[in-house]
Amino acid sequence: MLYFYDPQGQRVGKQQGDALEDYVYDPQGHIISVHDGVGNLLRAELYTPEGRHVATWNSSGQYAGLSFNHADWLGTERVRTDSNGAAFEWCTDTPYGMNLTCTNPSADTSPMHFTGKQRDYESGLDDFGARYFGGGNSLGRFMSPDPLMASAKVWDPQTWNRYSYARNNPLAFVDPSGMDEVTAQQCVQDKNCVTVNVNVIYDKNANNGQGLTAQQKSDFKKGQLQDAKDEYGNADIHLNVTYTAGAVSSTDDGKLSVSGLKAGSLNLVVTDQVASSMSGMAGKTAVSFINANSTNEDDVAHEMAHQFMGDTRGAMNWISTHDPTSMSAAVFDAFADIANDSERSWMRNLDSHSGPFSYYPLASAFHHNAAVFQQYIQPTTKPK
Repeated sequence: MLYFYDPQGQRVGKQQGDALEDYVYDPQGHIISVHDGVGNLLRAELYTPEGRHVATWNSSGQYAGLSFNHADWLGTERVRTDSNGAAFEWCTDTPYGMNLTCTNPSADTSPMHFTGKQRDYESGLDDFGARYFGGGNSLGRFMSPDPLMASAKVWDPQTWNRYSYARNNPLAFVDPSGMDEVTAQQCVQDKNCVTVNVNVIYDKNANNGQGLTAQQKSDFKKGQLQDAKDEYGNADIHLNVTYTAGAVSSTDDGKLSVSGLKAGSLNLVVTDQVASSMSGMAGKTAVSFINANSTNEDDVAHEMAHQFMGDTRGAMNWISTHDPTSMSAAVFDAFADIANDSERSWMRNLDSHSGPFSYYPLASAFHHNAAVFQQYIQPTTKPK
């Protein structure tokens, strides 16, 4: 068996003997069509706009044509029906996708099984894009370690195992989350959507006064910023991003001063003058510093959580900023990280538009608190 990958590491085909399959993906990373070596369509997969796998079209076989997938709350196929609505396949497996049993395996019209990921029957592995998962070979673990070491949290032992799946809670969480940005147009059409203004400042004094490189700006925009857009899109939050010129400089007392801050926005200052990301408030001006050289694409979403949930204002923030020992700041930050990361896991996996609890409208705390945050920082004019 040979597998073929594009420069980004996405699998684009496989070959067994003389049989060749080529894959075509949608922008969200779902396989939407499979072709043979000369371009003939073999199979097509259909998804909802939220990314739920709902149907398969096959060019041949016992159930050629259209069949429909009926999945559980995690997106795992349970029942397959034909175009007339008659069920012809029922599938069961363990929580980690092991011991997959279908009542009519000869009529299995799609390999998209455990949480909607493609299972390679020749190896028993599920293709999760970034890694392969050992569901079909009874391991219930990823076959390679999590490459993002920053995703391990000291206070959360379930994240220490770099091979574990979904924090060892496969009945509640899925991995990856299938996040999707809420665009400005979608937000206008959605009466429940919350818009948060975000202003990005690329530090002109970075790199010893040379400013950020084009690569650093691109990595930030396509990585950390896009990940935050996708993540908070799950809570029906649209991030309205603008850019202003600005620079970071040190004051006489050793603090950082920033030019280019925009009122009414969460200012993301991308700079190499901070060792790690951090957030604060200057009056009603919200500022989050992002390390331009960080490889952790979670930084922006993490700092936004602190801003949205009020960690940068209120009693706890006042105590921590006035404590000369900085002990209270460390304790409060640890507690806030635990609370925020737990809420973000809920938002990404269970309370998203396509999640199992999506019928509880906008239950995520971030949706409410983002609106409170925007109202707090938004300047108002006095009536004439």
